[in-house]
Amino acid sequence: MLKKIILLKNLSHILSFVLLLGLCLVSFNLLAQTNTKDSLKSAAGDSISVSNKRDSISAKSDSLVKPNTKGMDSLQIKNEKGDIEGTIFYHAEDSIMMDAPNKKAYLYGKAQIKYQDMQLDAEQIEIQWDKNIITARGAVDTSGRYRGKPVWKQGEDTYVTDSMKYNMQSKKGIIHGIETKQGEGFLQGDTSKRTEDAIYLKNGIYTTCNLKHPHFKITARRLKVIPGDRAFCGPFNMVFEDIPTPIGFWLGFFPITDKKKSGIIVPTFGENQSRGLYLSHGGYYWAVNDYLGIQAVGDLYANGSWLLNTDATYIKKYKYRGTMDLGLSKVKNGFDNSEKASTQFSLAWQHTTIAKRSGNFIANVNLTSSKYVKSNYATTNRTQNITTSSVTYNRAFARTPFNTSISMRASQNIYQATAINNTSAIYNVTLPAVSLTMNRINPLKRKYGDGSKWYEKIYINYQGNFNYDLKNTQKFFDPIQKIYRDSSLQVNEANLHKYILPNSLWTSTHTATVSTTLKLFKYLNLNPSVNYFENLYQNKLVYNNISDTAKVVDTVRGLYAAHYVNTSVQLTTRIYGRLDFKGKGLIRGIRHTANPSIQMTYSPDFSKLPGGGWIAVPGVKDEKGVTKRYFQYQGNPTPQFKQEVVAFSLSNIIEMKVRNRKDTSGTNGTKKINLLDNLSLGGSYNFGADSLKMSNVTVSARTKLLNRFDINMSSALDPYVWRADSMRTINGQKVFYNERKINTFLAGQTNGRFAQMSLMNLTIGTRFAPKKKTATKNPNFNNPQMQAELNYIKANPNQYIDFNVPWSLALSFTYNYTHNGNLDPVINQALSASGDISITPKWKVVYSTGYNFRDHAITYSNFTISRDLHCWQMNMTLSPFGTLRTFNFMIAAKSQLLQTLKLNKRSPSFVQ
Repeated sequence: MLKKIILLKNLSHILSFVLLLGLCLVSFNLLAQTNTKDSLKSAAGDSISVSNKRDSISAKSDSLVKPNTKGMDSLQIKNEKGDIEGTIFYHAEDSIMMDAPNKKAYLYGKAQIKYQDMQLDAEQIEIQWDKNIITARGAVDTSGRYRGKPVWKQGEDTYVTDSMKYNMQSKKGIIHGIETKQGEGFLQGDTSKRTEDAIYLKNGIYTTCNLKHPHFKITARRLKVIPGDRAFCGPFNMVFEDIPTPIGFWLGFFPITDKKKSGIIVPTFGENQSRGLYLSHGGYYWAVNDYLGIQAVGDLYANGSWLLNTDATYIKKYKYRGTMDLGLSKVKNGFDNSEKASTQFSLAWQHTTIAKRSGNFIANVNLTSSKYVKSNYATTNRTQNITTSSVTYNRAFARTPFNTSISMRASQNIYQATAINNTSAIYNVTLPAVSLTMNRINPLKRKYGDGSKWYEKIYINYQGNFNYDLKNTQKFFDPIQKIYRDSSLQVNEANLHKYILPNSLWTSTHTATVSTTLKLFKYLNLNPSVNYFENLYQNKLVYNNISDTAKVVDTVRGLYAAHYVNTSVQLTTRIYGRLDFKGKGLIRGIRHTANPSIQMTYSPDFSKLPGGGWIAVPGVKDEKGVTKRYFQYQGNPTPQFKQEVVAFSLSNIIEMKVRNRKDTSGTNGTKKINLLDNLSLGGSYNFGADSLKMSNVTVSARTKLLNRFDINMSSALDPYVWRADSMRTINGQKVFYNERKINTFLAGQTNGRFAQMSLMNLTIGTRFAPKKKTATKNPNFNNPQMQAELNYIKANPNQYIDFNVPWSLALSFTYNYTHNGNLDPVINQALSASGDISITPKWKVVYSTGYNFRDHAITYSNFTISRDLHCWQMNMTLSPFGTLRTFNFMIAAKSQLLQTLKLNKRSPSFVQ
């Protein structure tokens, strides 16, 4: 049984009494033994060895032995004015020896001492209680190996040493051969001095490699460490693979905390064809507090171009988190000083509410000047044409079916440019957009009923919207037809205020739906519904007959309403077909699942009904001599024509059941293989329309061939003939004017086609890779920062190079076909390839390239040579083709998690 001992000092007035008591106890124990061994066996089998020279325990206070409740030996001594406060717990597996005259205690064999927040484990521990000194060391076993090194734990810090001497009163000590982990770094030293606040190391080493013999390290003759905070040193240099390098400085500073710390971000080096040599992604990280961090990094090019990016990350535990990124750049291509670079900007803000509340706030803002994306290489998507932004507050009202949403939406077409007008960006802003929604309720359901009655399945829902829209639109001049056209083309960004406010417009819509679901003949689902719409408008348009044409001559502001109704009935079912094969062949059966759906929608012509918002302009007639009607409000009009639409769709799934060759049970086990994941077609026919009653027919398919190739196809078939009033050839291209569909089907024409394929997209993709090797170590999931980093890796695997996969190859072929009217078809074909290959277990080549068959050119490509050396990484990236020909070199230390998982970051510009 383990016992507790408490030693309290400066109790000299009772020393003789304790000595006498010790002698009496020893004499009693010797008489009680049946042999002559100097040992006392406890009920638990622990032993205390007492020699003739170490036959007493010296103390200077009254003592009280407490019962053993925690499995450790104890002797508690009450101390009124001692230097040591608290209780000292000790334990040893071999023996514990007391030397009372010299006021020492010796612990042998996996000895352990606990005092306040300190714990010391060693093979041998010596306690000199009158001087408050603890000495710990290991021992040499029979094989000559030094084992049982002292392990010192204080708070969250752990120190492994060869030997140490420590004063518990002054909290100072001398340590030989120290090893400790501080933050994500590791410290080693020869002879060290330990104080209450710091550790002073001689011949110190700092590294982020967790091996006993690190791959790289920073060495310094003197190193001062403030545990859990930072380390300082004098002149230092870096050593790679035991090879000293000239890399170093006269003063070193290293944050060694698990918390975020401020510090300099070392830039990477590269070369660009049009801008020359450059330094990229260098700057400073400022850890404002535990909830906010700000990073400012930039690029600097030899031709004078520059980029500055400021990224702020914030989090409030259990409430919200987000990031805000502001970019400024002034870049140009070439070294011509006469060319002036324009200043471009970018703003990105993401915010998410993480608290489980009835209301939440979500923001996803992306604003950029028209040339920022294409002029900066560090941006993530240089091919994007449209950016969208939204800021939304959602709230659900407790114990009611109502919820509301208030948002701001904006879209920006960055590259809306044509041969006619090539200016800056289009902006469409909705501020605010307010919606009130009532979830579906069934008002006729009985309080105590089971809901099986048909009238209990009648549902009602409502949604109301209010939008205030702002746009920067203008007219542009068509130099071919010599007329002005209405366009949503962009205006110069410096003059946005002149166009946005005058073009502002608010609208409001209200929708109420009554619907139900009925079962017919057990297999058919019937879903009828009635929809009521009401639109509110801000402006009323005043028309006048000018030269037999209706022209808007005035706009009257006010509050105006128009409404309309439609009704629909949808019938759906599911049909199964199965074909079984007898015998012992490989194929056992084929199953076909079809999901047909037909929907009928009816809406009257509200241009002829009161409340529809349409007026007739006298004297303005159509081709048939009927007076034309115009919608008199500014905004989305109510339906002008009768809608008697029948829409149809059919989706199919084909599966095959085959014999499972791996089944050895003799029970003829089978497995299922999908031959066709989906084959769908759909279209509609409007019986109420005067012409062009048939819509395009859409066909799509998805399958996986040989369980390896993913195939996706979508197409649209146009059933009508197109006719153009005139045609010209400009720069070898056919240009048709006033081209339009006519009410004539292609079926029955001389070309023998029943429809024209206007659109077809085909994608075939596959990936080859051997089985991934498992990591040799498990990450420390208890570390919150490591867990957060691991979650990011899982969510963004493409941003890392995995050395556990010896090679990988991803192939993708895309075929795009577009045929509008009589224009020549436009066909784009491209083959892309990406992947990596390990030359050695430490060297890997990562590649991404492709070929465009239409342009007969290699697409944007890059190749990276990456080196993994456990605790640091090196990437050399080359982009040899196109206008973005660049070279980049990066060398950086890795986090412990990336060391464990054998991952490298792909891009030096990636910021976590």
